[in-house]
Amino acid sequence: MASQKSKEVPALEKFDQIVAISQDSINANLKVRFNTYKSLSKFKVDSDDDDGTGIDSTMRPPTVRLYVPDDPRKARFFLHFDKGTFSYRARPSPEVKKKELFTHSMDNWTLAFMATLSQHRRKANEAPGLIPDKVLAQLDNPGSYSLTQIILDLTTSSVVNFDLDACVTPGLNLLDKEENKARTYLRNFMNDYIDTIAKEGHTIVGSALTKDRDGLMTKSTASLPPVYLKTQTMRANQNEVDNGGNDAFLFCELLAHRPTNPESFGPLEGWKQWVKAPASGTMVIAHRSIWNGYFVERLRFFIPEMIDLLGTVNNWLSIPLSEPVQSDKSLPWKIGAVCPTANGVTPQWNSISELCSYQWSYEIKSKRTEVIDWGRDIDHTSAAVHGVLIQTQIVPNTNQIVVFVRLITAERNVSDKDVIFTHVGSDKLRSCSVEFTVKFPLETVEDGALGFGKPVIKVLQKDVHCYEGEMGWFSNDINPQRELADRIVGFIESRLASNDFLDKLSKGIKNQAMFQFSGGRTFMFKDPSFNGDGDLTAALTFRGS
Repeated sequence: MASQKSKEVPALEKFDQIVAISQDSINANLKVRFNTYKSLSKFKVDSDDDDGTGIDSTMRPPTVRLYVPDDPRKARFFLHFDKGTFSYRARPSPEVKKKELFTHSMDNWTLAFMATLSQHRRKANEAPGLIPDKVLAQLDNPGSYSLTQIILDLTTSSVVNFDLDACVTPGLNLLDKEENKARTYLRNFMNDYIDTIAKEGHTIVGSALTKDRDGLMTKSTASLPPVYLKTQTMRANQNEVDNGGNDAFLFCELLAHRPTNPESFGPLEGWKQWVKAPASGTMVIAHRSIWNGYFVERLRFFIPEMIDLLGTVNNWLSIPLSEPVQSDKSLPWKIGAVCPTANGVTPQWNSISELCSYQWSYEIKSKRTEVIDWGRDIDHTSAAVHGVLIQTQIVPNTNQIVVFVRLITAERNVSDKDVIFTHVGSDKLRSCSVEFTVKFPLETVEDGALGFGKPVIKVLQKDVHCYEGEMGWFSNDINPQRELADRIVGFIESRLASNDFLDKLSKGIKNQAMFQFSGGRTFMFKDPSFNGDGDLTAALTFRGS
C-alpha cells in the first residue's frame, strides 16, 4: 500500500509518539480544580518574625500561557489575585537605617512566572530539595505525562523565577531596583505558600497532586509507555486560532532506545492543527509502533480461529453426504489432526507492502499400496496440505482495520511408484481455497480506552482446482472431485455467514486488551483514526469533562 501524506494531521518526524495538549483545555481544567478546592481561593502567609509582614489575599483561577517567543521549551503561568494586601519591611531610603512597614493593595494583581520544561519525567533523584518528597511520591505512574506532571513542570520547579515583564502589580513597580526587598519578600512568601498547599496535595496553580491508582495497567489494558521524553510548546497562528486551534503543549516520545542520540532531535516545526476544539488534546502514534506494540499481538487470535474453521471442514467431511456425488464413489478427503493453538506462529512484517502477515500450514503424508493386474503393486504416497494465511492492514484516512484471510485445503499425490517398473506417475491434485476479509473499526470502548468494533466479513474469491495428471481426461473421478471441492467451498462460505461464527469472532475481538492512555487516567480517547501515513491519531478529553 502506497503511503499517503496527510495535510491535516501532525508529522511525527523522528519520534514514535506525541501527546499534544491544548492551552485552553489546561486552563479550563485548572479552573475546575480551583473551584473544587475552596482552600485554593485564599492566599494567606505570615512572617515567622511576627513583624506584620505577609500576604492576605483572595484569588481567581490561575492560568497558563504555553508559548514563549523564540524558546520552545518555556512557558508562563500566572497567579491572579482578586483582593488583598502585601506587607513587607524595607528602608524608605538609603539614608534611613530603620526599616518601615509597607503595605500595598493586591487588588487585580497578576504574578507571572517563567517555567523551563524538563527534558525527562521528574524523579526523586533529579530534583533533591526542589520538590517536596510527599509530592514526588505521587509521581510514579509510568508512561506519558498526566496533567499532574505537566503542572509540576509549570510551577513547582520554577516558581521563584518571576517574569517581571509580564507581572501586573498596580502600586508596586517590581522592575525598580529599589523594590528588590519587595521581590525578596514575595519570593519567600511564595515558597511558604507552596509548602502549605503541598501538604494538602496541591500545586501552586491548583492541580491536585494525587496518584490515580485506577490508571495503573491491568491485564485488560495495554499502553505504550515511553523510554524517552522531550517537551516543547507549539504556537498557533491567528488563522488556526479562528478555526478552533490554540497553543499546545507537546510531549515528544520514543518508545524504544535508539542507537542515535535523541537529544539531537530538534523541536518540531510548524503548526498542523495539533489540537482542534473541543478536544483537550491529540495523541499520535507512529504506524510501525502501534502495529508492533499493540495490533500484531492482539490480532494473533485470528490464527487459532481460522485453524478451528478448517477443523469444522474436517468434521463435516467425516459425515456421509446427504446427496452423493455424481459417481457415488467414496472420495475421502481428510484434513487430519489440526493444530489447536497458534503456538510457534510468528508475525512477519513487510515494510514495503506495509502488511503484517501470519502463516500457518499443516501437512500429513500417508501411504497405501494398490494391487493391480498382472501381479503388480503400485505404492501411492499422498499428502494433505492445509494452510492459513492472514494479513493485517489499516485503511488510511479511516478508522478501519482489515484482515485478509486465505484458507486452503488440498490433497495431492506425491508419487505413484510402480514396484516392478519403478515408474513414478504424474502428480494428482485437488484443492479448494477461500479468500475473505474481516474488517472492523477501531473505536472508543469501555472507560475511554480504544478497542475493536463489530467485524464485517466479505468473501472476495473462491477457487476450486482439480488435476488428474497428463492422462486426466481418461479419469472418471475428476467431476466428482470438483463437485466435492465445490461443496467444501460452499460449506466454508456458509460458516463465515453464520451467526455462530460472527459471535465467536466478535467475542475474540472483545477479549483483546483495550488500549489505554499511558501514565494515569488523566485522558480518555475519542474519535480514533489512521492518517495517510498509517499513524494512529486520537483526540483526548480530560476524564470527567
